[in-house]
Amino acid sequence: MLTNLSTTAWAPFGLTKCFDLAMQYRGTNEWVTTKPEQKTYFDLLFKQIQKLLSLIPEDQLRSCVADNAEEINVFLRRYGTGEIQLSHWDDPDTMGFAAITHIPMPWLQPGEEDTIKTLDGKSYTAVKMKQNIQFFKTPKVKTIVAIKGEDQHYICMTPYQEIFRSKIQTGMSLVQLCRELSRASTPITTDYDAVKFPMISMKFKPDLSWVKGLNHCNRTTNVSSFIVQAIQLIMFQMNHLGAVFHDEVAMTDCLNCIDRDNEYILDKPFLCWMGRGGLDAYPLFAAVLTEDCWKDPGTIL
Repeated sequence: MLTNLSTTAWAPFGLTKCFDLAMQYRGTNEWVTTKPEQKTYFDLLFKQIQKLLSLIPEDQLRSCVADNAEEINVFLRRYGTGEIQLSHWDDPDTMGFAAITHIPMPWLQPGEEDTIKTLDGKSYTAVKMKQNIQFFKTPKVKTIVAIKGEDQHYICMTPYQEIFRSKIQTGMSLVQLCRELSRASTPITTDYDAVKFPMISMKFKPDLSWVKGLNHCNRTTNVSSFIVQAIQLIMFQMNHLGAVFHDEVAMTDCLNCIDRDNEYILDKPFLCWMGRGGLDAYPLFAAVLTEDCWKDPGTIL
């Protein structure tokens, strides 16, 4: 029985883009960490993701740098939802940085609209896919299903297991777990001729309080900059036509201051991640998806 489980998500590329922009603007080359979460991120993810940023097309990963909140917030409203906004600042030495990732992924072939019924009798709008699906396993995970989309994108899903709980303490560990599963997976042959999974409409705001207080120093001027504000919104939608991942990040940087036919059915909370060929198996997005976001997203893409 899965207890105390709720939808959670994290996405590293937009956050890394904002840190990269801050470094470029301030002329710095390293960050000074003051919290365990900061050290984990910069030790395990920052440099690796930073090297991959250029592989995301500019129209899918947009960014903005400004010396005032309004310009950043206009950018967030224009290319995003407008649901996250930076607070106003008067300090002329404070800069704002924002990044919006928006990646639509149509399936190579559309699926069918269907219904999933859970063991407790609840029904959810679902997708039934018969084409472009492949099954994998790892030494500890029996079944991972992968569905191909356009432009080398893919979606992977596997039922949530209690063995994941100790590995998913933070958003960073969630991304690391999904990368490990991708790298350790091997193809398997099954008797399944289709896969069925719930449609998804997810919106999540990660807690970025761990980012505040990060600082970086320009070695030439010996002046340090500190992260004061940091906010993020992650959205993920998936139906029979495809999926779309959307991520908004903004921060300020301050100087010194149940149909049971022969189908594989995901009818329990599941781990889901979106990848792209060539990114060294780092997920663009990773999430644990529970029933609170199992719903038809309506028109997407």
